[in-house]
Amino acid sequence: MSEASIEVILGRAKAEERKHGWLAAADCYAMAASAVSAEDRFELAGVFESEGYASYRSAMQAENSEEFKTRCSRAVKCYEKASQHCLKSDKPGQKPKVIRCTAMISYINYWLESDVAKKRVHANECWRLTKKALDAFEEMGEGFEFKKTYNQLVDSAFFAFFLEWDFHVRERIAKEATDFGERAIKLLSKSADVYEQANMHAKALVCITVFAYNFLDVSDREREYEKANAHWSKAKELNEEAAVPEILHPFFGPNIIFGVEGTEEAIRNFKQALRLALRTRDRFLIGSAFDWLTYHTAWQRVREEYDKQLELSEKAIEYARKAKEAFSPIAFTSPRDDLAWIEEASPLECLT
Repeated sequence: MSEASIEVILGRAKAEERKHGWLAAADCYAMAASAVSAEDRFELAGVFESEGYASYRSAMQAENSEEFKTRCSRAVKCYEKASQHCLKSDKPGQKPKVIRCTAMISYINYWLESDVAKKRVHANECWRLTKKALDAFEEMGEGFEFKKTYNQLVDSAFFAFFLEWDFHVRERIAKEATDFGERAIKLLSKSADVYEQANMHAKALVCITVFAYNFLDVSDREREYEKANAHWSKAKELNEEAAVPEILHPFFGPNIIFGVEGTEEAIRNFKQALRLALRTRDRFLIGSAFDWLTYHTAWQRVREEYDKQLELSEKAIEYARKAKEAFSPIAFTSPRDDLAWIEEASPLECLT
């Protein structure tokens, strides 16, 4: 197959990604990989890494747990192949890419693992490798690779954070994620794709708010929230559809952008977030949106008159059911253990 034909296939893969057609994108990358010369290690490494990421994202769209595991396994194999080709490539500066591929394998293993202690190990290892790759890319002046690594792997910091019981370690992880976010924003250029820019500003917002919510006093927290709001305004201005899903995490911090608990503003914003999440078909994002609707509806019930409380209780329980249904194929347990936790054995008891 000619080089031009391979470029057409890769272009088709990118088009599928923009439509959230991750499985189709992965198949396009696989087709391209089969057409690239076996001697072109550098090109093969890039294509296999792209197939790995598309396969991972398609796993998050899985209809059932078996499909999820199969797609995750495909992603791991692709990242292993990408690492092997990077190591054999004669191009300089490939080691950080190998580290990034290894970090992605740890990240996917976090999702595949059912034992909490082992999940913690995978999340910590992923974040350790992510930091190593980010530092290496920054030292090499590889801004594009730094941003790509940050965008794909910063979420591992949050999963490591929520599985960590040591206060000081939790604080360090949150601060590291915030610092890397600031460094990533500085690398953005005006010529960067608006989707990428919106994505980066939204991720920076998440890092700032998680750190502020958990570790700062009220006065310092408000100052950081102002920074977060500035990132949010910029992200929405650039591409709201790209920005909103990036802050859909079922933990406290970024939720403050959408409004105070139980208010019409918060519920309206999370309904809009749900609409955008449904377009992605990503079960983590969809489940997170329903999770927050559960929380805010439960708070709304607390503040309403008695005659409206039963209706709101039923609505909150229905949102909780849908959140668990969305999370089920990816075996995710929400860490949002506040009012109306969706994992409550009998949510009706805590709401009625």
